[in-house]
Amino acid sequence: MRSRATAYPLVAVLGWGVMFPILASALDRVDPLNLTTARYLLAAVVLVAILLLREGAGALRHGGRALEVVVLGVVGFAGFNLLTNLALEHAAPQQISLFVATTPVITQLVRWARDGVRPKPLLLALSLVALLGVGLVITRGSLAGLGQFGLGGLMMIGAVLGWGIYTHGASRFGEWSPLRFTTLTALAGTAAMLVLSVGADAVGWQHAPAAADLVAVAPQLAYAVLVGAVIAALIAANLAARPRTESLPRPSAVTDPIAVTDPLAVSAR
Repeated sequence: MRSRATAYPLVAVLGWGVMFPILASALDRVDPLNLTTARYLLAAVVLVAILLLREGAGALRHGGRALEVVVLGVVGFAGFNLLTNLALEHAAPQQISLFVATTPVITQLVRWARDGVRPKPLLLALSLVALLGVGLVITRGSLAGLGQFGLGGLMMIGAVLGWGIYTHGASRFGEWSPLRFTTLTALAGTAAMLVLSVGADAVGWQHAPAAADLVAVAPQLAYAVLVGAVIAALIAANLAARPRTESLPRPSAVTDPIAVTDPLAVSAR
C-alpha cells in the first residue's frame, strides 16, 4: 500500500511534467491560444461527464457563488494555461517546468498575503532556497545569464501566481467536492479561453487552425487531455478512496501536493 501511495503521485507529476515539451511541439501548427482552448474544450467535456455520472445534474449549479467560480476559473484555469502556452514560445520547456515546480512555494506566499498565515521559519527558508535554486538553474549561476529570464519567465510568474490564487481559493469551497469545484471553474476558464481565442483570431493576432492542423497535433492533444487530465484525475480519485488515519487531516487544495502540481489532478475527488 505504501509503495502504491508513492507511485500514484509520481505518475501524476511525471505525466504533467512531460506535457510541456509535448505541447511545445504542437505550437508549430497551432497558435497558443487556440491550442489551449482546444485542449480544455475536450477536457471540460470529460470533466462534465464524470461529474454527471458521480454527482448528477444538480452539481452543475453554482449555488449562489457564480462570481467566485468565474473569477477563480478565469484566474486559475484560463490564466495559468494561456500564460504557460504563450511562455512556451519564449522559453524552453525545461524552464517552464522549473517555474511550475515553484507552485507550492507561491501558494504558501499567497496564503500568507491573503490569510495572514505566515509559513514556519524553516518552511520559509526552504522556500527561499528553492526559489534561489530555480534562479540559479535558469541563469546558469551567472549574472550574465539573466537574459535567459525574459518574457517567458515573466509570463510564468503570472501563471504560477494565478494558479496559487486558484488553489488557495479552492479552500473556501469545502462544502463542494473537488470534482464539482474543478469542473465548474474549468467551464468558466474554458469560456474565457474561447472568447480570447475568437477575439485573437478576429483581429489577426493568431489564425484559426485548419482541420489538417488539428489532425496533425491530435497526438499531443490526446496526451494533454487523456494523460494530463483524465488519468491524473483517476489517480487522485484512487488516492482519495484509500482509507486515511482519522488523526490526520484530509489534504486540502492548499496542502495537497497533487493539487498544487497538477491543475486537473484534483478533479475526481
